[in-house]
Amino acid sequence: SELVLHPQDTVLWLGGVDFEVGDGGSQAVAAAKITKVAQRQKEQISGIRVPKGSCLPFSTLEWTLRDAGESVYSTFQDLVMQAEVAETRDLARVCSKLHSLLSGLSVSTTLLENLNETFHTVGLSSYPVVLRPSPNVDFLNAPLGSPDLFAPELPVNLTDFKAMRSAIGKVWASLFSEAAVLSRRAAGIPQPAVAMAVIVQELVEAEYSFVMHTCDPIDVDASTACVELMVGLHPSGSWGVDESHPSGSPWRLALAKSPQGASYTKAFANRSLAVTIKDGSLQNIGVKYHLQPLSTDEAVREKLCRRLAIVSRMLEGTLEGPQEVEGVISEDDIFIIQTVPQRL
Repeated sequence: SELVLHPQDTVLWLGGVDFEVGDGGSQAVAAAKITKVAQRQKEQISGIRVPKGSCLPFSTLEWTLRDAGESVYSTFQDLVMQAEVAETRDLARVCSKLHSLLSGLSVSTTLLENLNETFHTVGLSSYPVVLRPSPNVDFLNAPLGSPDLFAPELPVNLTDFKAMRSAIGKVWASLFSEAAVLSRRAAGIPQPAVAMAVIVQELVEAEYSFVMHTCDPIDVDASTACVELMVGLHPSGSWGVDESHPSGSPWRLALAKSPQGASYTKAFANRSLAVTIKDGSLQNIGVKYHLQPLSTDEAVREKLCRRLAIVSRMLEGTLEGPQEVEGVISEDDIFIIQTVPQRL
């Protein structure tokens, strides 16, 4: 899809406009669609939500490069062409230069004021946010491509303009990590053809987090969805949490998507430490599973399975196909953080 050049300092509210892929990528389109669906169906499907958020469209990077001056703009274009043709031994150096240039860019004060205003109108001023990447390259087209190639930035105070500028720059820079460049090469995608939008969402404190495949990826069974769920944050693309904390298993649930079907627990969680956000940073906390209702109460698990099955049907219907979904559970609400088409 052709990229849209929006007016300078444009901020697109995810719940308020009809998104096209050329505005902010498939991630932004999906976030906008499920935001509207959740709003329309909140009376029928209680407790299913999407974090409030905005999108800085692809054109934000273009305008910021122009504001940085002709020398910076031409240097960027030259480095991108080098990334297209560089030998493997030279690629790390080129990517490092691109990372330094993009992470050092400074978005305008007007843009950040507009961003704050969009959140203020829905009562979220001075709120910690998460910045998520939304590239214009469909993950399905890149064999190595996945949300994990582009790490989010979190948590960031929306009113701290210095921190916001730094976080936006880091998201842009992730577009030219060595892994992302090699992924696009493997898929035959030219480096000059790529772009990055930035999704800015409220930070939802996660009691639990999950990854769901709405079609069983092992048996390719469209009647069953599979969920991995754990206390705290899941080590996935949504949170940038790595696997350096102690190993262990999450709860693994098989969801019958038909209301008449029976869901069941395939495995119980035993991960001794959970990753949470505390005092502005990621921290490990101990987990006592004998106090976890999901481990001790079958009725609690069954209720959650029914609700997640509703989510899987809603997302497949809205986005027209199986999805790989990342979300969190906070108190009694299920938040859909992001979703991409599931590879089968």
